Amino acid sequence: VFPHLLSRSKRKLNSEQRQLLARLVVQIKSDCVYDVARALKFEASPESGKVIFSMTLGPRFQNFFGSLHGGAAASLVDVTTTAAIISMGGFPGVSTSMGLDYVNGAAPGDTIRIEASVKRLGRTLAFTEARLFRPDGKLLCRGYHVKYVSAPALFAVVAAMRPSVLAWLVKTLVAPSSLGSSSDVEGTVPLKELGHPYNATTEAWTGLPRDEAGKRAYFASFGDQSNPFQGFDASLEGALVLCDNSKGEAHDDNAPVTWTLTVGKQHANFMNKLHGGCSAALVDVLGSALIARGDPRECGVATNLSVQYATAVGVGKTVQFEARMLKRGRRMCFVEVTGRDKAGRMVASGTVTKSLRGLPKK
Repeated sequence: VFPHLLSRSKRKLNSEQRQLLARLVVQIKSDCVYDVARALKFEASPESGKVIFSMTLGPRFQNFFGSLHGGAAASLVDVTTTAAIISMGGFPGVSTSMGLDYVNGAAPGDTIRIEASVKRLGRTLAFTEARLFRPDGKLLCRGYHVKYVSAPALFAVVAAMRPSVLAWLVKTLVAPSSLGSSSDVEGTVPLKELGHPYNATTEAWTGLPRDEAGKRAYFASFGDQSNPFQGFDASLEGALVLCDNSKGEAHDDNAPVTWTLTVGKQHANFMNKLHGGCSAALVDVLGSALIARGDPRECGVATNLSVQYATAVGVGKTVQFEARMLKRGRRMCFVEVTGRDKAGRMVASGTVTKSLRGLPKK
């Protein structure tokens, strides 16, 4: 079962072991939408600390215009870099920070290629990077992810197993449906979870026109229960609520806006704590919501996002997220979003930069 004992120094895994450990990440059962692993197809692990995945851009990962949702991109960076850490023999713990630069958009149905790698694996921290590419080879976005790492004895035992034994263990413990491609996996998911087919003129979840006016209307009422959540935001339905003191049209950029999130299983990682991808997605969408409430024309397009994680919050707990405008220019908006638990402790804090198109007033 064990080809050789682990030494105190880092042990290099062979190609077969790297691939099996990386696949293990995308095969663990999970009800969390932000564990996007179920939609990933493992492609290769060309070297220690580097993994390659692909994913088809389906309805449940899309934003209002049908492109890859900024929060979905953050979740992809989170999950794939975690797989890269495991492929290097490290055991990933909690995230400490994550950031993304958004370069291009993607079209519905596009096959997205994700390349994740470990830049440095230390005793306590792993520094990783991920790049997402469109089918034409153009860069979609790039991200970094810093994660706490440890090496518990149980994981060391698993990593030391022969590939044949590890393969048997993987197939025994994980969901059989996750062994196939992303299209195979989506075929096993209920239609309600997958969402609606793409419609170029009308956003099917909300019935709003798929243009700047429709997008602004969607985000201006974000969380006030007048419109359903769509696409990658759908898991927030019934969980994210706009606070009473923030309701109504607010055109003062200096006034913060608050929402409360009741953490459910669909927002939690395998440790039943608020998923890092969920916090990142909220920084993105709440930034758009704040801008939309202060601009009658648009709500911006994300160019950069960064998140720092401070405190873990369990399922059933409530987190209050506050969005505040740091600076608004003619073409750029800088928004800060902070989440705190009931005790006032910071759960996560992030900033998002939104590009404005400067639409003419009607």
